[in-house]
Amino acid sequence: MRNLGLFSPIAVLSRDVEQFVVARGGKAPPDCRTPGNSVILGVDPDWVYVACDTSISNACFDEEEIEDTRQQLGFDPKAYIDVHFTSTHGAFHLAEGLAREMQTIWGGTIDYSGSGGALGRPPGLECGYDV
Repeated sequence: MRNLGLFSPIAVLSRDVEQFVVARGGKAPPDCRTPGNSVILGVDPDWVYVACDTSISNACFDEEEIEDTRQQLGFDPKAYIDVHFTSTHGAFHLAEGLAREMQTIWGGTIDYSGSGGALGRPPGLECGYDV
């Protein structure tokens, strides 16, 4: 599994994430607000799992890491939307498309560090995703 995420400067509710992904064909668990639950989207083998919990603690482990992230972003992140995906070209492109669409709605910066890139910078061709 790989991941990317969206740091947003505005608070994003779990139900908003759930509704966003379900509107695009995703399947939500009975209670998306339960920690660890994700909305699932895709077709085998290209699966994407969007976490419903939008807490910054999903990306940063302590205050020092949050402060470092603030400095890099240039804004105070109010939400983090975590997007996990299977290690296929199709899943990467589906995940990135969702993240970019979320970015147009909620603003912020995409973090590609869990998929071979960096904060705000997609992976290069060496990652194997044909970006």
